[in-house]
Amino acid sequence: MDEVTVPAKPPRVNLDVQQVDNVTVVRFQRRIMLDGPDGESVGEQLLGLVQDAGRCRLVVNCARVDGLTSATIGKLITVHKKALPLGGRLALCQVPTKLLHILETVKLPVLIGIYESEQEAVHSFVAS
Repeated sequence: MDEVTVPAKPPRVNLDVQQVDNVTVVRFQRRIMLDGPDGESVGEQLLGLVQDAGRCRLVVNCARVDGLTSATIGKLITVHKKALPLGGRLALCQVPTKLLHILETVKLPVLIGIYESEQEAVHSFVAS
């Protein structure tokens, strides 16, 4: 019997991934609600950057994020925890005020750094 290779599905959410020094900056190409399949897609792509590409110093620019679910918050925590043993971590930046309130309510800033600007988030890796 011949083996059949199923092509990988393209991601539901296209991310702009850019290397700034030794930090990987991830931006959303469009406004997005990180829920359901979109949240799952982003989580998988971020995990792939850490586990497959060895990019363990991640900054996610949340300027275009309109909302997220508890499942997506869980994915972000997983990405952060996978990056730690590799000498990295996850940082978020430009988080809209309404999302920041949600993240503060669940105490996410205690675990993951949240910065006002992308530059500040990238620089936090130099300082750490």
